[in-house]
Amino acid sequence: MALTKSEIIASLGQELQKAIDDEILRTMMSMSNKEPRLKFKRVNDRPYVLEYGMEYNPGTFTPTGLRDHHLTDIRDWCADNDCGEFIDMYKIAFRSEKEMAWFMLRWS
Repeated sequence: MALTKSEIIASLGQELQKAIDDEILRTMMSMSNKEPRLKFKRVNDRPYVLEYGMEYNPGTFTPTGLRDHHLTDIRDWCADNDCGEFIDMYKIAFRSEKEMAWFMLRWS
């Protein structure tokens, strides 16, 4: 039995919609399954200071989700290498541009 033109168009439309829905679902799942990462950014009004927070998706930066275990290795490294001092909430201060660059090479 041959399909009519409208039945073929309706069938193709359904297949296309399913493919689009599957792609959207795959994209959303891959975004939600990404592990957030610790990110550093320079504080504009203070020389040699970095702010730290979490990046969930490219371009995001928030302290939300930041836990002590994210910083344990960094705190130990800073103490062992006399590099950087944790100040205020979510900030690390350095004595020089060179010291801050050394930190960034190691941790960013």
